[in-house]
Amino acid sequence: MLVGLLFVQLVPLEDSQVSILLLFSALPPAVLNFLVAERFNQEPQKVASIVLIANFASILVIPVVLWGIL
Repeated sequence: MLVGLLFVQLVPLEDSQVSILLLFSALPPAVLNFLVAERFNQEPQKVASIVLIANFASILVIPVVLWGIL
């Protein structure tokens, strides 16, 4: 989310593009991250925990972001 906000400040975008960028930056990490970590044996349990926590956190964060951009 912070990177998205910084990007919006540095790059001139239309209002609709700003809204889309902020919404996508608030989305949780994909399960694909876990699959890649498992495939290359790079702490898949830790990645799974991050994905799980981020998915639960998104239940709170995404409505706030939508309220802010709409």
